[in-house]
Amino acid sequence: MQKTMQRAGKSKAAARKATFSRYDSADYLKSDADTAAYLEAIAEDGDPALVTHALGVVARARNMAALARDAGITRQGLYKALSGAGDPSFGNVMKIAHALGFQLAFQPMEKGQVEIQARPKGKPAPKKSVTLSTLANKKSPAGRRRRAGAH
Repeated sequence: MQKTMQRAGKSKAAARKATFSRYDSADYLKSDADTAAYLEAIAEDGDPALVTHALGVVARARNMAALARDAGITRQGLYKALSGAGDPSFGNVMKIAHALGFQLAFQPMEKGQVEIQARPKGKPAPKKSVTLSTLANKKSPAGRRRRAGAH
C-alpha cells in the first residue's frame, strides 16, 4: 500500500512539472504556401478583425522591421495597426499584403454564401470619406450653388 502511495505521489509531482509552451500560429508558417493557406482560411470567415490579426501573425513569422520598411509604414505604426485595438485602413492592408509578397484577389461567392455582417453595438459608424467628386463639388461654383440651395 505504501509503494502505491509513493508511485501516486511521483506521478502527481511529474504532472506538476510538465510545462507547455504557448501556441503561436506564427511558428507554423514556414513557407509562402503555408502563409497563403493560412490567410485564405482566415479570409473565408469574412471578419476584418480576424484578417488584421492574421496579418499580424504573418508579420511576426517574418521580420517585422523589414516588413514595416517594405510597406512604407513605421515599425510602431505597423504594430499598432496589427494589434487587437488597431483598425488599419484598406490602403495599409494592401501595403502590408504587397510587402509580404501577396495580392488581394476577388472572386465570386457561391449562392447562399453571401452574408452581410452588422456593425457591433457601440462601434461608431465609419468616418465619411472624401472622394474626388466631393472635393470637386466643394471647389466648383456649381457645387457651392447646390449646397446653398440655388439650382
